[in-house]
Amino acid sequence: MGKDGIGHPDLVGGGQTTLHSHAGGGSNEIKTGQSVGAKGATVQVDFAQAFTAVPKVSLTPWSGNIVSLVEVTASYFRWMNDSKQNDVTVDWLAICV
Repeated sequence: MGKDGIGHPDLVGGGQTTLHSHAGGGSNEIKTGQSVGAKGATVQVDFAQAFTAVPKVSLTPWSGNIVSLVEVTASYFRWMNDSKQNDVTVDWLAICV
């Protein structure tokens, strides 16, 4: 630990200025967007260009409604608006590293 109790000493002290990534085969691809789903609907979001592998997808619904991630592939993901009363907008993030 560095003298502040955080981080690796070489990084905190400036002795090391490069980081390495762990093997995973990805290429650090990130895509973001917004999607709207009618109440009770399942929505498919197609990526304009497919990822090189299946990405991790995170959904953040507006207004506290509940949504579910149904399926994720390298070409698209599907999510469900679990609300039976409200249309829902979600911000989404897909990342493959």
